[in-house]
Amino acid sequence: MLLTAQRVRSPHGDVGINRYAWRHAGSVQVEDLDIATSRGELVHRSYEVAPGNNTVLSFLDVYTPDDTNMSDVVDWLARVARGPEPKQFPCVIRQGGLVLRFGLGFGLMATWRDELRHLAGSALLLASDVAEQGATA
Repeated sequence: MLLTAQRVRSPHGDVGINRYAWRHAGSVQVEDLDIATSRGELVHRSYEVAPGNNTVLSFLDVYTPDDTNMSDVVDWLARVARGPEPKQFPCVIRQGGLVLRFGLGFGLMATWRDELRHLAGSALLLASDVAEQGATA
């Protein structure tokens, strides 16, 4: 599954987080995964700001194999947020079957940890929605 959370600003100044979830057909080799282009099938989305001509202020992509325990993802994201500051943004961090891609504009760099936590929380809520939707389908 690929989870994406984007903090966006509309042309009218509205700011919010838009979230997306994609599933991949079959297995994906994490080592070869280009999460910038390998999105898969869109299975869920949630908008705080209507799409269209928005500016992306920050983004988080988290790839997890479909059988990943979400508590493992939560623990890993917490460790990343407590870890050293990435040398550059956007950054890609890989561990085992998990891949994170995180980017933000210059104005948010001083608070990158808070932004990562906020986007991660939003993405994980979407994962919960997807799991609930799958359980009722």
